[in-house]
Amino acid sequence: MHTPKVLLFLFYAILFPTFLFAVITPIPLEDRARSAEALLLGRVDHKVTYQLGGKRIYTLYILTIKGGSAPGAVPGKVGLIADGGILGNRMEVAYPNFSLREGEELALMAVPAPEGEHYRTADPAYAGLQQLRPYAGVQGVLRRNAAGRYYDMSGQALYSETALITALRQYAPREWATPKGNRYRPGSPMMTAPSRQVMAITDLTTPAGDPANGYIAGTVVADNELIITGSGFGATTGTVLFANADNGGGNQVFSTVASDYPVWTDTEIRLKIPDGAGTGTLFVRDAAENVVGSTTITILYSGIATYSNLNNSIPETRFHSRLANINGNGGYTLLYNTNLPNTSSDFFGNTAATAAFERALLNWQARGINFQVGDPASTAVAPQNRDQTNVISFSGTLPSGTLAITYSFFSGFLCGGSVARWYIEDFDIAFNDAINWNYGPSATSGGQTDFETVALHELGHAVGLGHVIDAGTAVMHHALSPNTDIRTLSFSEEEGGDFMLSAGTAPAECGSVGPMQSFSPPLPVRLSSFVLRKEGESKSLLAWSTATEQDNDFFTVERSGDGRNYHPIGQIDGAGTSQAAHYYSYLDHLPLAGWNYYRLLQTDYDGAREVISEGRLWFSGQLPEVFKAWRSGDGQLTVQFRGEAGAAPREVQLVALTGQVLQSWSWDAAPGLQQQTFSPGRLPRSTYLLRMIMDGQGAACQKLIW
Repeated sequence: MHTPKVLLFLFYAILFPTFLFAVITPIPLEDRARSAEALLLGRVDHKVTYQLGGKRIYTLYILTIKGGSAPGAVPGKVGLIADGGILGNRMEVAYPNFSLREGEELALMAVPAPEGEHYRTADPAYAGLQQLRPYAGVQGVLRRNAAGRYYDMSGQALYSETALITALRQYAPREWATPKGNRYRPGSPMMTAPSRQVMAITDLTTPAGDPANGYIAGTVVADNELIITGSGFGATTGTVLFANADNGGGNQVFSTVASDYPVWTDTEIRLKIPDGAGTGTLFVRDAAENVVGSTTITILYSGIATYSNLNNSIPETRFHSRLANINGNGGYTLLYNTNLPNTSSDFFGNTAATAAFERALLNWQARGINFQVGDPASTAVAPQNRDQTNVISFSGTLPSGTLAITYSFFSGFLCGGSVARWYIEDFDIAFNDAINWNYGPSATSGGQTDFETVALHELGHAVGLGHVIDAGTAVMHHALSPNTDIRTLSFSEEEGGDFMLSAGTAPAECGSVGPMQSFSPPLPVRLSSFVLRKEGESKSLLAWSTATEQDNDFFTVERSGDGRNYHPIGQIDGAGTSQAAHYYSYLDHLPLAGWNYYRLLQTDYDGAREVISEGRLWFSGQLPEVFKAWRSGDGQLTVQFRGEAGAAPREVQLVALTGQVLQSWSWDAAPGLQQQTFSPGRLPRSTYLLRMIMDGQGAACQKLIW
């Protein structure tokens, strides 16, 4: 078996926006260079996957070194250890991590690997081989692209070989040499070929006339296969490259497995989108490795896939790893580590951390994912092992700059013929105990990292989802800005959770482990009905009723034009605690032209909130503008409104992004176009929401930058 997903750079871009990674914190190049024991340039020769103690799986990449800087002689070959890999019917995946292909070139900032992780063999080819780990984990590996430049994911920059060596020598002023002891001279960059535009992309999930809003990566569902139409692709199968979601598109991922390309002609390609693919530019490369087309693509979510040839009985084929009934109660039991392997790992004793973790867990449970905290919740079982025990812990041994790592362990069954089943056997999540965490539930500030957001992200990996590229709105995005809270799932992430649940609860083809059973958490509100419909071509009606309510403070209606970026447009008081039926409705007077995604949220008195229903409506054409507002040069607020005959008085509210109403003004309604000017006084420079209240409900909402 081999890892079919490979990586390639295509661009000359020099600088990217600065941000904080959701699973790592950037370590400056200076600190990495000073802390690394060896700075090396090399090429991947081959790899070996091995297992230690029948538990952890590792991959050893054998690198041929062309030059570097080390305390002694520069080695001719080294071994680079990465977590995870595929070995027989076992697979292990760790986030964050790196996966390299044969022939790939890279720059490495390395330290000696712990002896307990070493690959041990009697093969003389590996005798005396230095086995290394990258310093600062994934930040210690800089891949070389097709233009001869090295990509630094922490600094979001590309370096020529000369510029990189010059920068590194400032911080580690040792001479650079070849393994033969000669002075190392940087190589010359290569060039990339121009590209032509692809005509169209689609898949079989998109009904005729229904505009596609994105695609799914990493699945084996035929309807999710991408269909590319154009010309000049060639008659022989080439490759299709996608932005790498693990680093924001800094390089490309693509599949080399023939079965991932069921159709390849000169004018049409049909392929399974590889896991790890993200939103960005798609490139078509012909069999001669010439780029012959490109277009942009949106990836909504990505599942984690594995590949197997079923003991050489079939060609290498992709399989989807499913959730399962591991604990005998329908899913997985999560346990909080106490004091192993050291006292800094005590997660159980940190009540603020466990509360934030369980708030994050509620989001996935609401999708039916059967993850439940054990009773009792504590365990002394050591984390990060294949033992069917799902341990949540703090760790003082994660790579420098790493916020958290999820270790997922997979197993496979050969059912007979060409049928196999892969499932998630267990997972462990380790959080860095040295991070300045905000455990909430208050908003994150002061340069802290929001624990609940990172927990929600890591649980997504445990569910079986990979990264996406969707900055600021998707918690599965590979990056998170400082002081940012993303504590609910986006529409596409909810769909990803629903897909994993649907696959996981399907009947098992074989094996003694049964499928997952959907989890139904006790809800503070039990809906008896929910209706979403159009009222003509200018209004949306949401109507719902409840059978029971428990500590229900209020409902919030949110709307989005893309299914990812939601904004509140209305809030309606709940009934508190009641066993009687209650009926509610909300009328959106200003739907968007195109798709309108709605979701209904419920908030308890203690601040806990969850999405309880959702849907979407399509409005064609340009809708009439009934409400707009702007700031005038003298600091006044001007509001324009088109009134309807017989409408009730209006109220204009200035609302902080936290939902707090800062100011409000009354406005007597009248038919026709009206305009009013209000004086909000001295406001801090920020972004606000301006809400028009109509008939006792939030009729329209506009973002206002002050």
